[in-house]
This record gives sequence, C-alpha cells and structure tokens, in this order.
Amino acid sequence: MGRKKVDPTWSHCTRVSENNRMHVMCNYCKGKFWGGVIRMKHHLACTHVEVSVCPQVPDDIKQFFIDYIVQLEKKQQKDIVDVEFEDEEEVEEDVRKSKKKGTIDAFVTNRKGKAKQQTMNQMFKKREHVIREIARCIYGNALPFNLVKDTLWKRMLVAVGDYGKGLKLPSYHEVRVPYLKKEVDLVNEGLDEYRKEWKNTGCTLMSDAWTDGKHRSITNFLVNSPRGSVFLKSIDTSSIIKNIENLYELLDDLVKEIGEEHVVQVVTDSASAYVGAGKKLEEKRPNLFWSPCAAHCLDLMLSDIGELPVFKDTIGKAKEISVFIYRHQWVLDLFRKFSKKRELTRPAITRFATTYLTLKSFDETRVQLRAMFTSITWVESSYSKTIGGLKVQGIIIDDRRFWKAIKYCMKVVFPLVKVLRLVDGDAKPAMGYIYEAIDRAKEEIAKNVDHVKRRYEKIWKIVDLRWDIQLHRPLHAAAHYLNPKFQYDENFKADHEIKLGLYKTIDRFYPDVDTKVKIDAQLEKFKRAEGMFGISMAKLTREKKQPALWWESFGEECKELQRLAIRVLSLTCSATGCERNWSTFDQIHTKRRNRLEQQRLNALVFVKYNIRLDLRQEKRQERGETYDPICLSDLDSDDEWITEREDPCLPEDHSWMDIHECFQENEGTSGTKRKRGPRNLNTSTSKKDKKKVGNFLVDEDDDIEVIDDDDGEEEEEELDEGTMVEDDEDIEEELDLSDNE
Repeated sequence: MGRKKVDPTWSHCTRVSENNRMHVMCNYCKGKFWGGVIRMKHHLACTHVEVSVCPQVPDDIKQFFIDYIVQLEKKQQKDIVDVEFEDEEEVEEDVRKSKKKGTIDAFVTNRKGKAKQQTMNQMFKKREHVIREIARCIYGNALPFNLVKDTLWKRMLVAVGDYGKGLKLPSYHEVRVPYLKKEVDLVNEGLDEYRKEWKNTGCTLMSDAWTDGKHRSITNFLVNSPRGSVFLKSIDTSSIIKNIENLYELLDDLVKEIGEEHVVQVVTDSASAYVGAGKKLEEKRPNLFWSPCAAHCLDLMLSDIGELPVFKDTIGKAKEISVFIYRHQWVLDLFRKFSKKRELTRPAITRFATTYLTLKSFDETRVQLRAMFTSITWVESSYSKTIGGLKVQGIIIDDRRFWKAIKYCMKVVFPLVKVLRLVDGDAKPAMGYIYEAIDRAKEEIAKNVDHVKRRYEKIWKIVDLRWDIQLHRPLHAAAHYLNPKFQYDENFKADHEIKLGLYKTIDRFYPDVDTKVKIDAQLEKFKRAEGMFGISMAKLTREKKQPALWWESFGEECKELQRLAIRVLSLTCSATGCERNWSTFDQIHTKRRNRLEQQRLNALVFVKYNIRLDLRQEKRQERGETYDPICLSDLDSDDEWITEREDPCLPEDHSWMDIHECFQENEGTSGTKRKRGPRNLNTSTSKKDKKKVGNFLVDEDDDIEVIDDDDGEEEEEELDEGTMVEDDEDIEEELDLSDNE
C-alpha cells in the first residue's frame, strides 16, 4: 500500500494545540483560525472565501495556493471526491475505519456494505442547511452577529459536532438549575487561584455605578490583583447611591466578604457620597486605603479642558459637521465614498477620550472632507443649498482657524489621553507609574507648544487642581518611591509630597512603633542599594521587571518593607477594569427574565462575567500581550463595530513617558534621563480676573494660543473634482484662540 501524501499547507501553518488539527496558526501573519488547512489555503491564497487574507504571505506562496485551489476545484467537478491527503479534517477519514460509528458517519453512506464518501456537492448542501438553521436562530432571537466570532460559541459547536448524531438537547430545567449550579462551582474553583494570590499581593475592591434602561442605579463590584479581575456581584443601589452611611455599610460588608487582610484599597468614582463613604471606611479599617478612580479623574480633566473657549468652539464645530453628515444618509454615503469607508466618529477603547479621538479622525480625513465638499456631486446636490449644508461647508472649506485649532487641541490633550491609556485597564498594575506619568504628561504638553507659557498655562492649572484636590493619594507617592525604576534614576529626588505620602502609607500598613523603626532602616538599605538590592541581577532588572516582581526577587532581606512594596506596587489605580459594557445586566433585568429569584440572578451574572473576564485573559495570552492598558471591550456588546478589535486610534508609542516598556519583562528602557518638572505653577491671580472653567476658577487674562503645525513644510493634498488647495501663506495671525478679545 502506497504512502499517503501530506497536505502541503502544513508547511505554512502550525497547530495552535497539538491535539487539535482544526485550530491552526499562519506562519506568516500569526493569525489563528478554526477550520483546519482548508480555510488556511484560502487565507494564504487571499481569496476572501470565509476567511481573512494574509497580509504577509510571499507572492510566490500566494500564487502556489491560488493554483492549488483551482486544481482542487477541477477535481470537485467529479461525483466522487478523490481523497488525496490524509489530514484534511473536514472531508477525509481512513476508509478502513468507516464501519465504526462516529461523527464521520454524517459524511458517509453505506451502499452494498461498502463505505463510500458523499460527493462534495452533497456536503455543501448539508452545510448550507445547517448554517441556515443557525442563522435563523440568530435572526429570530435578535442575537448579535458577533456571536459567531465568540470563543464559547465555537467551543459549543465543536462539542456538538464531536458528539455526533443522537445528542439529547438540554432541557429548560437543566440549563436553568443544575448546570447553572455546576458552572458556579466550576467558576469558583477557577477563582481559587486568584484568592491564593490575594494573600501575597493584596487586592483592590473596585466599584462602578451605572444606570440601566429603567433608570435604576446598578453597582457592579470586582476584585483586582496582578492576575486579573474577578467579578464579585451586582447590586441595585438606587435607594442608597447618594447616602454616605449606606454606601459605607455596603463597602464594609464587601471588604468582610473578601477578607479584610486581603483588601489593600477600595477604588470608586469621585462622587461626593463615595468620597464620604471612603473616608468612613478608612476610619474604621486603619490598614485600608480608599482611592478615587484615576481614569474618572482624568476624564474630568479632559472635561474641564473641553470647557475652555478654544476647545469648546472646536468641539462644537466638529459636532455640527458630524451630526449633519450622519443625519443624512445620502451625505453619509458620499463621505464614505471619499473617505474609503472611514468613519468620523466611533467610540474608542479609551472611551473617556472619545471626543478628542474624534477630533483626531477629523484631522486625518481633512483632505477627504475638503474634497467632498468641493466636488461636483456635492455642489449639484440639494443638500448643498440648505442652511445646514452651507454652514458645514463653510467650516470645512473656509474656516482655517478650525483646522489649526484641531491640531492645537490634539497637541495639548493627547499626553493626558496617553496617561488614560496607562491607567484605563486591569491587565497589569499601574500604581507605580501614575505619579511620574502625570508629571511627564505636563512636560510633554509644554514641549508640544514650544514651551510658550501662555499656550499651556491654563491646561497645567486644570491638571494640577484635579491632581492635588481630587486624585493624588498617599499610595501614589509611596508606589513612586518604591518603584526601582525611578528610585535609582540619577535624577530622582524625593520631594516633600513624595516623602509625606510614603510615611502616611507606612503608618497605615504598620501601626506598630517597632516595625516602623525597622521599616525606616530598611528604606535606607533600599535607597543605597545595599545587600540584595545592589547585586548585579537586581541592577540589571530595575527597569525591565515589573516592580512588584522585582521586590519579590530581591527584597528578602527586608521582609517588612518587601511586603509593603509588593502590596502597594501590585495595585491598580482605576476602577475601569469593571467599567466596561454592562448591557447584559440590563438584558438580565428585563421582563423576560424578572422571574428569576435574586439568588439565581446573582449566580447567572457571577458566572457570565467571570467567564468573560477569564476569556479576556486567554486572549491576552494568545496575543502574547504582557500589558494591555486599553483592553477592547472584550465583554460582549451588541454593537459589532465597537467590539471588534480596534486598530488603536492613539499612537502606540509611549517612549515620551519611557514607562510602558517596564511592564514587559523582555524589554528594557530607552535609558533617557530627565529632570523632574515642577508639579504646580505659581501664578498670581486676582478675584476680579477669574472666570469659571468646568468646576475651577482660572484667569481671563491667560492666553491659549494655537501654533502652526506646518513648520514651513508644504502639505501635499490630492483632491478630486476641483477641490480648493490651501496656499502656504502664514495665517497664524488669524488663529488667536485665546480668551481675550
């Protein structure tokens, strides 16, 4: 008997799992696909048939698979499929095993005692029938199309296929009662590993309050540690959301449930009721910290900045344009034609910064917008004669101030948005970096406007006020001091604010006097890099290893300080690990499901979100990500274009902060040295010269000036149908965007 051939596709892909030939990874683009080598052929041939194309396949390989698929299609014209390869999973099986009943029986019929494979045409018809039934189920139950991409969906269908014919379908009772209980037990078993970690690293209790479709206030609680986030429970807090005492009691009960010895901090938003509840919690539990959500505070900074005249005017004009385009289908279709289907507005991963990311989209589609509104198609349309159309056209074509203002807004705001990217996630702890990140963001803002004080002064004031009054906590300073990356920087200097925060943190961790004295001596040892802190391996990994892991490796000689450092540096500084899409909670509370008693409802929510959080961790590992500060709302959403993995709207380069790479153990720092900039601006103001900006007072005489981003370079624009090309004359005098008239 001749030796069977091996499909040549295997030379260009590998199995994701050694025991599963259906799940394969492309050797060129590293994309992972279900469906075995048949789909991989189309991926490499770039045919767009039921699979994405490979962007990195060499031309000769691509042509080989195009020819190969053509040959296969010629063979399919025969009635009987010629089984040439032994490992094309979907259509082949060893004929000698055909008498054994299994999943392959669905593709085999017996004629006169001989096994004979069905024709490819019959198989396609069977598949079409199955897919039609699946699609009908999706349509009839208004399920999101994204469901077919879901990992759990794929696993379910694979399990059903592996079982074969004769599967008894689950009953209503089985799904509703016994299997829900089994899943709760299974999830709890998986969470035991998280709970073990809490004993060493401590954890953060995170809360997020949101309003559902019935205007009820629902608060979700999660627990975060370096391993990831765990969903705890969802509570209807409509009656207590503004009551300090009731919120305090709720948070206190949750701390007891988790274990007071494990909870290092509680993170909530900065609403006044939560601030009061947090203070009461700190009074009762001297070893616990309350912190406001850093992402929420940064969002408030962006909101305050958005109230400054230049920002308010620019954002207002951008909204006018966006609303006009998206309100009229014909105009939207025309825009998509010019922009090659690129959108002006879309929620981004960093959802707090959506407004500014939309401005970035305007800047990137400037040429296309100008081309569209000067095209013959637009000019001859009825929309070009309307008041709204004329106004929008005037902004896009004639308002040079608008385009310059967009560039200015981006220069000023994006350093803060980058910090938001850093803190808006739960993949890795950011507590050891936020203090430095805020400082460097301010420096970057000043640098972006050529260090002209009047261009950045108001922005700095807003940042400082939010930081000093609302965001800054002792934990931030302590984490900064204990981070070896910064402590051993030659330009590091612990100012009064940092030292005070450090000692306040020590006081809460170790109330015992003798321990405090011991800690003080250990701090000196750490500062001078004595003992284990000074060995070559410790020096080499100061900037490469995650700070908490660095302390775990080299802090053995200073047990008390080591425990403090690990617990502080393992903390998140935001509650946004739980501020994702909570739409499913709304679905669970609908009339269709309100017969579920509270206990079963809690079990359902507990299972659902912990499964999703676990899948999110799996995705990170599959992507090889060690740090994902702006994780895509992997938790489900009915809006496909939101939940698809996004090409980041923000630049991924974090070199300006020189912080991001510290989360990756296999990468080092760029080695850039920098002197710390001042945190506050000492500017003299008078009462009569102040006006309100957001929730703060700022000087009316302070100028915010837009600078020309062109730097003398000519902008090359390729415009269609008579588009007006902007000349190169200096128009900076037209762009006085300060408050003063």
